[in-house]
Amino acid sequence: MEISLSKYDILSNIDTTTYNWKCRVRTQCIWKGINKETQQCWGINILFLDDSNNRIHAFMSSKNAEKFGHSITKGHIYVKQYVGHETYRAIRVDKHIYFTEHTRCIKDTSPGLTIEPYAFDLFALEEIQNNAEDNRFLIDVVGIVRNFRPIVSTIKNNVETKRLMFEITDGSSTVKVTLFNEFGEAYEKHLHNSDTEQTVIIIAAAKIHKYERTVNLTNFPATRIYVNPPHESVEDLLQYYEERIMLDISSEDEEESKEILSVDDIKALQTDFIENRMDEKKSWYNARCAKCNIEVFREQGRFKVFTYCSDKTGCIGIVFPDSKVRKIIKKAVFDIQPEYLEEPLVEPFLEELKQLQHKEYKVMLKLTEENIKDGRVPFKAFNLLLIDEQENKMHAFIPGNCADQHEYKLCVGKLYIIANFTVQPYKQEDKFRPVLNDNQIILSNETKIRDIEDKGIPFPNDVFDFYDHNELEKPQNNNMYLVDIVGIIQNRESITLRDLVNRSGENQSQSKFTITDGSSNVNVTFWDTLATKFYKALIKEEEETVIIILTSCKVGSWNDELDISDVGATMFYLNYNHRSVKEGDKANG
Repeated sequence: MEISLSKYDILSNIDTTTYNWKCRVRTQCIWKGINKETQQCWGINILFLDDSNNRIHAFMSSKNAEKFGHSITKGHIYVKQYVGHETYRAIRVDKHIYFTEHTRCIKDTSPGLTIEPYAFDLFALEEIQNNAEDNRFLIDVVGIVRNFRPIVSTIKNNVETKRLMFEITDGSSTVKVTLFNEFGEAYEKHLHNSDTEQTVIIIAAAKIHKYERTVNLTNFPATRIYVNPPHESVEDLLQYYEERIMLDISSEDEEESKEILSVDDIKALQTDFIENRMDEKKSWYNARCAKCNIEVFREQGRFKVFTYCSDKTGCIGIVFPDSKVRKIIKKAVFDIQPEYLEEPLVEPFLEELKQLQHKEYKVMLKLTEENIKDGRVPFKAFNLLLIDEQENKMHAFIPGNCADQHEYKLCVGKLYIIANFTVQPYKQEDKFRPVLNDNQIILSNETKIRDIEDKGIPFPNDVFDFYDHNELEKPQNNNMYLVDIVGIIQNRESITLRDLVNRSGENQSQSKFTITDGSSNVNVTFWDTLATKFYKALIKEEEETVIIILTSCKVGSWNDELDISDVGATMFYLNYNHRSVKEGDKANG
């Protein structure tokens, strides 16, 4: 057997001193070399692996590709002879194999040492920053997937680009990953179909991209991703990650002892003890991370059990998060009859979850606003209406996960340069759009906002898209778009601010009035905060004739008459310095 094996050369030993090499290898990866300008294939690249886990890059020109292309299949083992010498940095080897017309490639079926399906030269995630400036090499990394997001699509210069974005972590460092177009679409399906609690991926031959001092891994033609592969690095990472989590839990347990409060003591706590956070209610599991509350787009299943607990002083509702439930019942969501996750629950709690009942617990509570008030979930996000120097308008949305990051940077009326955002089409169910546009801007944690000085830059202060009063029947009761209108307030002295109780027993404020354009009248109804703000502004207005501009209003009907009402985006301007107000004043005069 030794004599049989010795006829093959090890990849690490081949060099340029001769051409008569003979190697027994497996193909780990194949990719085409494409000319960016002509989009023509100028050759085929192959990553070979031998039984000593040595790797080497091989290249065949388009001419020789016709000879070998059909006979080479990823995963099969081949005997290969004749090598040349060129430099290519798919792997960190200073030579590569070059196929010529004399090269022979034969499928090997003889017995021999096992060649693994793949081999990697893995780098720690913390080392990526140090290699960001070295574009000679691609890089192999392993990490646990988190913050997985759906594919987003953007259009620039009439070219559509799709991005799949997520992060990977090794427990110590975290790196962002962006996969583009077809590559991202293909691996989105792989990641969605992963049925393990922790998804670990190995990214082979990833490109390091650096933007504004932040590194990001992206795909290259040679890039391949392996989802939960049976590789020792995956097992080591999961073990390390689990030990690190246990270490963190142990550190928490070692903190100084806390005062134990009774239910009455807890109920007596005031707002100083309340923490605001985002949440969503589900039955006994939900699609959010119970530890950090970040939404999990690829549902893995997380426990969230609502309980009713009591002591000798009273009763209180307590939510048991995923980590605590798993610790008690020793199971994860998908360990408990996975079919429950695909069909409506027949009963509120499964038998396994009933282990939580009739036991004494010493718990550390996380007080939130919903514990104290009426159970409403506070959600913090922002909508913006942006205009450019060409008087174009566009709606922008800042999600809750980055609202705190951008809120303090923005002020109405100031000029900004905003970069690194995405443009997404509205969903069919998205209503009350403030502009006639099918797309909206979505800001993220990667968005950059920089304010600039207003040094004579010809930017408009406001841009309105006015409807004539006789055009309002078209958007009437159509909640797709909001409208801008202008009109003269009628019977100003009869306008009041009413306090009333609605059908739900809630107190509300209301202010009703009528506006005219000289030929037709339209009723307007403001509610609550905007009603109060409008009434106070109207009292202070000194001009006898008041012309009002209403922006982003909802057009509805009441008693078979047109009625304009406010939504969250609605604003008003009284006798505003705008040409439409001047024209209305002339018409009234």
